Amino acid sequence: MGLIGGGVEPEDGDAEADRDGTLRCAAARELREEAGIAVDPARLVPIFEGMGRTRWAVTFRVEGALPAPVLGDNEEGEVRWVSPAEVCAGSFADYNRALFAALQRDATA
Repeated sequence: MGLIGGGVEPEDGDAEADRDGTLRCAAARELREEAGIAVDPARLVPIFEGMGRTRWAVTFRVEGALPAPVLGDNEEGEVRWVSPAEVCAGSFADYNRALFAALQRDATA
C-alpha cells in the first residue's frame, strides 16, 4: 500500500535538461494511470523530497480543485481511500512517515 507514484519515463522529458518539468510530467502521468485523474503538470507543486526505498523521490500536491479518483481495481492494484497510518505502514513506510512529519511541521510553522 502506498501513495500514487512511479518513475520517470522517456515520454516525460529529459530530467537533465529540465528536472522540474520532467518530474511534473511524470507525476501527472502516474496520477492519470493509477487514479484516473488528468491534471495539467503545471498545477503540480513539489512539497517534499527524500530517499524512497531505492531512489530519490519527490511528492507533489495539486493546486486547485481536481476530480475524484477512480476508485476500485486497476492495473496497479486497488485504488481506495486510506488513513495516513495505513500509508505509513505500507511499502514506502519510511518515506511516507518523513513526508507526513514534514507536512505537519509546515502546517504548524
